[in-house]
Amino acid sequence: MKIFILFIHLLMPYQAQDSLVPLPDLKAFTHPKFFVHDCKCGMFNPKYFQLEVYKKTTDPDHPDVWIIPPCFEYGHAVSITGKQGDFFRIKFIDEEYHPICYNCSDTIYYVKKGTLGSWVFRFNFDTYDFDDEVPLYNKPHENSKTVAKLKTGEWVVILDCEGKWMYVESITKGKKKRGWLNPTMQCGNPVSVDAPNVPVISIPE
Repeated sequence: MKIFILFIHLLMPYQAQDSLVPLPDLKAFTHPKFFVHDCKCGMFNPKYFQLEVYKKTTDPDHPDVWIIPPCFEYGHAVSITGKQGDFFRIKFIDEEYHPICYNCSDTIYYVKKGTLGSWVFRFNFDTYDFDDEVPLYNKPHENSKTVAKLKTGEWVVILDCEGKWMYVESITKGKKKRGWLNPTMQCGNPVSVDAPNVPVISIPE
């Protein structure tokens, strides 16, 4: 019997733990669905209001801490520094308010994919204004097919990353749109557009 079990074990493919893939400090923010779903009221939905944060990825069912938005206007600003399995590795970049500890040096944490957000925009330097539509691509490069279009100023959740590209999903009601978002059309600042070479202009309503 032991020999049979050993034989079966040898036939099973080896599944190594997902390795960490570094990412180039992609800017994003927490709690995107909390604000888009208009949960700014006394009836807080824990699903969107309490973000699970982990110190390691080996125990996905038991987060180390839950954090809430810093205010009722926007979430915490973070950098995505890597991905591992179903998780993003992040750093909180708000110098004035760290959601977990005061004046701490332990700045590396993990959150599950799909819990961070970005807003999308497309700046037209010919007209010096925002274009109305932002394309999402089938693959993470500009020569790929456009599979969907979003409106400038929409918020999206980040499902995955490849280099500087983000694989995103729309949050608005109706049919969800998914695709790869060009790095030049991402904004991870929860307050205003801060993309390189783009003037500070209010996002159109």
